[in-house]
Parts: sequence; structure tokens; C-alpha cells
Amino acid sequence: MKPAPNQTDAVPGKATGGKEQNRSGLNLSRYRSFIVLVLMFVVATILAEPFLSLRNLSQVISQYSIVGILAVGMTFVVLTGGIDLSVGSVMLCAGVITAGLLKAGHVSPLVAVLACVGIGATLGLINGLMVALLRLPPFIATLAMMVGAISIGQVYSEGSPIIVGDKMPALVSFFDTFLFAPENAGRGDFPGIPVSGLLCVIVAVIAHVTLKYGRYGRHVYAVGGNPEAARLSGINTRMIEASVYLVSGTLAGIAALIYTARLQSGQALYGQNYEMDAIASAVIGGASLFGGIGTIGGTIIGVLFVGILINVMQLKNVDPYLQGGIRALAIILGVLLQTMKKD
Repeated sequence: MKPAPNQTDAVPGKATGGKEQNRSGLNLSRYRSFIVLVLMFVVATILAEPFLSLRNLSQVISQYSIVGILAVGMTFVVLTGGIDLSVGSVMLCAGVITAGLLKAGHVSPLVAVLACVGIGATLGLINGLMVALLRLPPFIATLAMMVGAISIGQVYSEGSPIIVGDKMPALVSFFDTFLFAPENAGRGDFPGIPVSGLLCVIVAVIAHVTLKYGRYGRHVYAVGGNPEAARLSGINTRMIEASVYLVSGTLAGIAALIYTARLQSGQALYGQNYEMDAIASAVIGGASLFGGIGTIGGTIIGVLFVGILINVMQLKNVDPYLQGGIRALAIILGVLLQTMKKD
């Protein structure tokens, strides 16, 4: 059993006595993540001429804002040494119920928005309670929620998409609009600044400040770095463990608003891969699945890496059957480059 470090050992930038957790190691990790992103950007520019167009870049930000928001919540979970396999299913469940409320017209748009976020938060809290109080392994608890959330959505929608269409209120549609969009813009013109992208940036900034400068953030890192040492230092480790899943679920509810606005409907389907993209983004960005190491900035770099990769394959009309394999190989390469140690 390794000796217990003090409470500040798990906080980024603090000396821990270990090779992987010292200041220079973390700085190098961030630097490697940025290098991986730059390499991907250069390759994308060379392979696909339309990639650098303002329209395409704006669309990439808009499309992967959902993954970005989910990945920020995933980072909180991963920092404690946990995993959340249910974020995609929770998002779809919240989205389909919200679509049903909007189509029925029994509640105001504001109530529907709050309900969407509340559903995500509730399911996330259930995850947290299963992990923190029932002591279920995070993999098992969130795997059960992944199946359960989709089941709830399918029962609610009777297995069919709930089309909102013209009944979609402006408050919800706003989440998938573009600000400062030029009048009479053509297909190749700059579409404007995506609201979903701005929302992702706001979420990321708040999360960064919370983790880097807040007491709660220090506790999250401490629990992930050494749970026993954190407990002995007076941190309520079970509360921290439960809270990160609450954060993840809440952000899944926010992502559901964008998803519902984009599709103008709610659909509870398997195979969306949102949870896999969120986990990959966090790990590519430098987060350790063992807990205690990771940053929001690194996670956003990981999101951009995944988004650019998929965008280039779409621009080059890569066979859809090959895209999955190329995506897997590129993600593995990105993680390997990020985790390489100096001799």
C-alpha cells in the first residue's frame, strides 16, 4: 500500500513526490495534447480544402458542442477515478421527455427547459448515489443507467420519435441558432457564431474556474489522487463522489436542449456514441482514468481533436464502414502521443 500524500497532492501544480504528478509532468501533458491537436489541424488542412472555410469551422464547433458539454461533465467524474457510461443515454432520455412536453403544450417553454436539465440532474444524482452510497463500481452503476435511461425514453415515446416541429418554442430553438448571421447568406457563406458553441465555452470556463480555483475543485482532485488520504484530511469523499455524477447528469440535460432543438424532435436510440466521444476527449486531453489528473482545457482540446477527425472524414466522403475503424485508430494514436513519457 502506497504512502498517503497530503490533501494538496492531488491538486494540479502541487508537488506530489511522483514522476507523473509533478508540475513539469502536468505541463508537458498539456503541451503534448496541444501538439496532437495542431498535428490534426495541419493534416486536416492538407487533406480537405474546405476544412479552413469559416462556414465549415463554425459548423464543426456547432456540431461538437454537445460532445464538449458532455466531456466537461465527464472530466469531473474521471478526476475522481470514476467513469460515466450513461451520459449519452441520459441526454437522449431528457431530450425525448422534453420533446413530449413541448409537443403536448401543457407546460411553458421555460418549465420544459428546466425539466430537461432537471431530468439529467436527477438521473446523474442516482448514478452518484449508487456509486457513493451503495458502493457499486462506477462501470456497473452507469452501465445500468445507460440501459435504464434509454428504456425510460423508449417507454415514454412508445419507441417512436416525438416530432415537435412547428411547436418548438423560440426559447428552445435558440440553443441551435447562430448569432450575427449575415442576411441572405448562401450555402458557402459564414453562418454566424453558434449559440451552442458559446454555451459550451461558458460551461467550460465555469468548470475550469471551479476546478482550478475553488475549494470544491481541490477536493475533487484530492479524492481522485488518494481517496483514503482525502477522507483522513476531513473531506466528505462520498459527497464528492456523488456530486461529480450530479454535475455530469446536469450537463447531459443541458446538452439535451441543444440536441432537441437541432433535431426538432426527441429520439431515444442506442448507438449514438456520445459517451465514448466524451470519454475519449477527456483522455486525449490528458485526464487519467485512475483519477487525480486532468484539466478542462485539455478536455476541450480532446473534443476538437475528435471533431476535426470526423469532419475531415465527412469532407473526404470516407466510406461510413471505414470511419469507425479510422476513428478508433486515430484516438488510440492521440492517447499514445499524449501519454508518452520522457526516457
